[in-house]
Amino acid sequence: MNKVEFVAMDPLASIFPANIYATIIVNMLHPHEPSVAAIQKVASKMTKEEKSAAVERAQMMMAYAKVVVEALSTPG
Repeated sequence: MNKVEFVAMDPLASIFPANIYATIIVNMLHPHEPSVAAIQKVASKMTKEEKSAAVERAQMMMAYAKVVVEALSTPG
């Protein structure tokens, strides 16, 4: 029998630079339930380039998520 293992990852870790992500985790009571206000607070420490890169990564993740949802929701 094959053993299947799953790995969970906080998506915010893939979007934000390490120092900003660490601030989010330290300052948020429930980091897996992000709020706009909490992210805006730590994003104020980001450079324009870091913000643009984070938006780009978030949009890429949304595109991947959309494909996964569609694939798993469509009979086939």
